[in-house]
Amino acid sequence: MKSHLWKDFRIRFVFVVGLPTPNETDVYHFDGVTVNLGRNASGLSKLYENSRWIAAKKLSDESGKFNDMLVGSFHDTYFNLTSKMMLSYRWAATFCKGQTPLYLFVDDDYALLPENTIRLIRSLNVSVSRSTVGGLVHYTSVVARPSKEKFGLKWSVSVHEYPWDYYPPYFYGIGYLLGSDIVSDASVAMAFTQNIRIDDSFLGIVLSRLNRTLTNMKEFSLDESIQENKSCLVIIDIDIADDVINWKTGDIMNY
Repeated sequence: MKSHLWKDFRIRFVFVVGLPTPNETDVYHFDGVTVNLGRNASGLSKLYENSRWIAAKKLSDESGKFNDMLVGSFHDTYFNLTSKMMLSYRWAATFCKGQTPLYLFVDDDYALLPENTIRLIRSLNVSVSRSTVGGLVHYTSVVARPSKEKFGLKWSVSVHEYPWDYYPPYFYGIGYLLGSDIVSDASVAMAFTQNIRIDDSFLGIVLSRLNRTLTNMKEFSLDESIQENKSCLVIIDIDIADDVINWKTGDIMNY
């Protein structure tokens, strides 16, 4: 993770994954909802479907080599992201308790900008960092329902799965910052909250049950093209990351 760019800043990375899924397709069925991800989402599973133990061995070897991987006993699919989230929170709350005041959760198709990340973390008030709840907030979200079309939106859920018309505010899944007290409380609350497969919405529901207010932070944005944003963004789409940062020096470039 380009350790030289983090200088004297103490940070640890953990990659959370599941196992390849046998006989996986891009089409899923949930309580009357049929979803086609339509982007060859099952490509990795198809690659390993006849040799899943080989895939598990590769994951084990990499974990042993770098000591930075958490492998869950669930199939790594788009609709198991809530399971992945629950594992991450429980593991962090159990094994990292007292080790750090903050956790930064980042989607796997986004890259961290080290200098900006360090600046953000050091700007936070230490006395309240353990209760931080910050990211890019989606304030109003109508629940997507199954349509009469053959395939519904991948975010569609039935009334049986979630009976309300709106979700509480939640963070866009690109990345967000949570204090250690929040992660600990959320890990418990998740065990008593109905699991829904839309992980971003699920976290919003959990934080709402904990009576936590989500803070919108300018350091998290979906619009990386805005020039003035690049000096503060802590994460950026991995497809353009090489055009934004010099990975040798850490300098942020014009793009």
